[in-house]
Amino acid sequence: MSSVFNLRIKISNTVWSFVLICAISYLISSYNVYKGEEVIPNILGMYGFTISTGSMEPTINAGDYLVAKKVKSDDIKVGDIITFVEENIIITHRVSGIINNQYEEIMFITKGDGNNVEDDISIMSENIVGKYVFKIPMLGYVLDYFKYMNPMIKVGILLLMYLIYLNIGKEKNIKQEEQYEENR
Repeated sequence: MSSVFNLRIKISNTVWSFVLICAISYLISSYNVYKGEEVIPNILGMYGFTISTGSMEPTINAGDYLVAKKVKSDDIKVGDIITFVEENIIITHRVSGIINNQYEEIMFITKGDGNNVEDDISIMSENIVGKYVFKIPMLGYVLDYFKYMNPMIKVGILLLMYLIYLNIGKEKNIKQEEQYEENR
């Protein structure tokens, strides 16, 4: 087996380990409970939320994990789905209108896809957390369960996931090594 191949395997394992650790850290850190006075956790301007109600069904269901990206208010258009904070509650609804208030500030009128009427309050730009990017169905339920789990069990699950990943990586490396030797 060549040293170049070994180096490629080590680099690949290191990169994938880093990606896995970042992904798990992101999911855990972005799932903190928002209490109004705290900063909502994000990585590179991306925020993660669990949807707790059916107000956006059928587009986004209760229990879905939503990822939103920070954008300028000028980039938000009618029809976009936004996440915002109103009275210390995180809400995700669709923009149904854009207006200027008496101070010429942009305000957004929103409505849940599953609701019959628009929201009572117009949303100011500074209350917008981000614009919908994608969702992962049902992941929010898993994270809810994970959130209240004993910390030692959480660590055990993360270690188990990492060991499974390493085992899969070893099998993949053995196959790559065999293929490399055959092609030599």
